[in-house]
Amino acid sequence: MRAIQHSVPGAPAYVTMRGASVLVMPLDDGVREGLHRANGTGEWLDLGAGDFAPLLTTTDAAFFMRASAGSALAWFETRQDAFGLWQAAAVWIDGAVAMRPNLLRAGENRPRSLRPVNAALRLVGIAAQGGDEFAALGLDAFESNEDIAARAASALP
Repeated sequence: MRAIQHSVPGAPAYVTMRGASVLVMPLDDGVREGLHRANGTGEWLDLGAGDFAPLLTTTDAAFFMRASAGSALAWFETRQDAFGLWQAAAVWIDGAVAMRPNLLRAGENRPRSLRPVNAALRLVGIAAQGGDEFAALGLDAFESNEDIAARAASALP
């Protein structure tokens, strides 16, 4: 997170639940634009999703890989539409790709444990307890990036 804040001063990070050891940083338009100003835009990844185009570029992925040196960093996004839930995720650990960008299309039937976001969160150390990793991190209590910004506890001064 500090590498992101170095590139985008003031980029906020949050704790989604009391005692969480993982920080969450919503990649809103301002953070994404700041990363692109600092690192270049690159090409948008095409995961073959049709109308759902994950908001991750080649330079974002390269930056996240560098930023994960000595730590772990997961990128994910979800989107609900008339066809159902879409989600995409990737993970970098200690400067290397641990999970390439993975996509779950709306209507695709996969066990919860094999969905991209849950798999990504497991890789960074989130353990499911009676549900899934998304819920174990407390993200099920938030509806959007804006909701996280409004209600989650701020971290990383």
